[in-house]
Amino acid sequence: MKFSLFLLVGGMLMLASCSKDDMGSQDTATTEPGTYIVGMNLNLNNPLTKGVNGIGNGQYRFTSTYEAEYIYLHNQEGSIQIPVHEMSEECGEGCKGFSYQICVDNNGDATVYPINANGEVDESQSLNIPQNGKAYFSSFGEKVWEAEVSREKVPNDPTAELYTRDNAHDLAEEELFRSVNDLSIDDLQEGGQLDLTRVCSGFSFFCAFTDRNDKELTAEDFKNVMGDSYDNYSIRIFLGSFFAKTYDIQNRACEKDEIGGYYASISTMQPDLNNSGYAILRDGVVSTQNGSGFGYVTEGDNYLLAPIHVDRIHAYIYIAHNKPDGTTDIIYTEATLPMTYAEENNFYRVGTDINIQELANAFANYDQLTEAAATTRSASGPRLFTPKSLITTIEY
Repeated sequence: MKFSLFLLVGGMLMLASCSKDDMGSQDTATTEPGTYIVGMNLNLNNPLTKGVNGIGNGQYRFTSTYEAEYIYLHNQEGSIQIPVHEMSEECGEGCKGFSYQICVDNNGDATVYPINANGEVDESQSLNIPQNGKAYFSSFGEKVWEAEVSREKVPNDPTAELYTRDNAHDLAEEELFRSVNDLSIDDLQEGGQLDLTRVCSGFSFFCAFTDRNDKELTAEDFKNVMGDSYDNYSIRIFLGSFFAKTYDIQNRACEKDEIGGYYASISTMQPDLNNSGYAILRDGVVSTQNGSGFGYVTEGDNYLLAPIHVDRIHAYIYIAHNKPDGTTDIIYTEATLPMTYAEENNFYRVGTDINIQELANAFANYDQLTEAAATTRSASGPRLFTPKSLITTIEY
């Protein structure tokens, strides 16, 4: 399912101040020479377009709030940055939008200048568009978006790349939009309806440990089964490998031969919560099938926004037990999510549910579990366990 963002465009013809005597015949121009002011209205009725709202238990939805302060007009030659601002007089209270000046000469070539919130033309920036040239709008200042590769590796797969993200979300940078169609000078001057769509997807994650015989796993129950309090256990999830390393916004494409990479549920840029990069388990993590338990759930602004690359979803789930003697046992399991294709412009909640009894048995038999790859072997693991009754879900 894809949702599109529609911007209503209004154009106004001013005096033909850009025309020059030596520009040649007007016969080659498809647009009447002159200077035009074009306004873009960002007041949308579609509620599933931009911005992110949390609705509880690791569920998020895209909203209609445009978070970015700028939008960019690109072509082969470069780009200009156009301010987004309140336009209440033009399209109602709370409405946001932007405007620009487009100057068409006698040859049909054009030059575009940003206009600020005060209605002033910013002549320090300009974008030249030849008569038959094309341009597009984007929320990103560059033509190609590129992930930042971490020096850390996915623990059991040293060949897989791990990408990092800023824990303090800036939707102006992370939400990627592009106009669906390339735009001619006629399109830019005459206005009309602009189709702008998100070219990234959103992801959140939960991992619940539940009692399959009881719809509510209490703190006392957890301690009785696991032999220790839940706040001595911590978790980290790696989700991939379908995330793009680079995304060509201009051509809406990734390199076809890219393998793809992973993101971690807890960013390495965060302070240590227990073990490095691990989150202490919390209660009240709800499984759709098995009720309330313990585990990890995406909260606040820890969701992920990123371009996607290939059509498989895989997760590695690491659980650590910080034992009273000061040592730590780490086990992990793998989950393949029941989905064959992920689409741009959707927000996905990826989830797993592990039987608390199987988890307890894995830690109780830690020394008998298979170690991970030799490059990650250590006195404390991680060790692979494969729960027989693992439940995986993905929702959007």
